[in-house]
Amino acid sequence: MRRPTWLLIVLVLVSSFGCGTPPEPEPETSAEMAARGKMMRAMSQVSAASFAEDPAGYVQAIATLRESLAYDPNYHRANAMMALVILQICNHTNVLGPSLPGLEITPESARPYANTAINKNPKSVEGWSLLAMICVAESDFAGAKEALAKAKSASAKAREYYLAYGDYLYNLPEEKPSKRANNIVNAAASYLSAIEADPEFGIAYMRLLDLYEAIGDLDRIAKLIVDIRSLGYTLSSVRSIRYRQKGIM
Repeated sequence: MRRPTWLLIVLVLVSSFGCGTPPEPEPETSAEMAARGKMMRAMSQVSAASFAEDPAGYVQAIATLRESLAYDPNYHRANAMMALVILQICNHTNVLGPSLPGLEITPESARPYANTAINKNPKSVEGWSLLAMICVAESDFAGAKEALAKAKSASAKAREYYLAYGDYLYNLPEEKPSKRANNIVNAAASYLSAIEADPEFGIAYMRLLDLYEAIGDLDRIAKLIVDIRSLGYTLSSVRSIRYRQKGIM
């Protein structure tokens, strides 16, 4: 029996974005269905951009997410995804403001989208997780801890929660070397959990590669590269050159 288009969209969204979260409610209007269709396209763009570390791909995703939100401004997952993409672009300093008319690329500019996701769905694990990531980016670790608690109560098995928790642990200031080392170990474990929740969550792979590189664990980098290639993705040219210089590739 052929499934209706709206059901296919719902199934893909449940299996892809927000892995570990409650099922996506069925769209009730044509506008909601269109918003989810645009969301599917944005997810594909974000996935490709994250592995390639391509800021232009993130810019395309923002344009698509704007279309999604034009159909349904209350769609909490599109709002959360917009916050995530803005934070990712913040990591690429070569993206100029004119590339995104009407949108300032700063961690703070991601906050309204995370807040909207939470306001429209107080149990949005994506919204609370993104709010935690924004707090981490602004060195507000008390705020991040509070938002993480909210995210965990919504779903402790969502990829966004694991990503946010990993970011919190990795960036948390700690004077004692033993505690710092323990935080790094636990951050790596959290990023791995994000990948287990969604094996094609490119952002988590890049976080993990950066962590391994920071601590000089070349063996784990090499193994992670094999996993990435098995998914059909390649690393950015900048990262590939850097790894070749280290004798990894």
